[in-house]
Amino acid sequence: MAVTRSPERSAVHVLMVAVVALAFLLALAVGRLGTAAVSTERAQAGADAVALAAAVGGADAAHQVAAANGVAVAAVEGPIADGSTWVVEVELAGASAIASARATAEPGGG
Repeated sequence: MAVTRSPERSAVHVLMVAVVALAFLLALAVGRLGTAAVSTERAQAGADAVALAAAVGGADAAHQVAAANGVAVAAVEGPIADGSTWVVEVELAGASAIASARATAEPGGG
């Protein structure tokens, strides 16, 4: 006795494979977006730390803090404008971030 399969059953298998493949691609895309978001936030955190170090200790301090935080310094500018503001740009895993910081003599920035 021969076993026969209905065309509907074969179509369901093809549909299930397509749904699983689509779910996999969606999960992959969400993972990549998450990775990009994390890289951007880490780059911004690194830029903030580097800018603060630059404002307090100059370009050499900025480079030391960048190395300690695993970010690459793309640019350090300062002091600019009022003589106490520093602007830095850093890169990390394809993401870049810019931050600025200002050193003040008094607590609270006044």
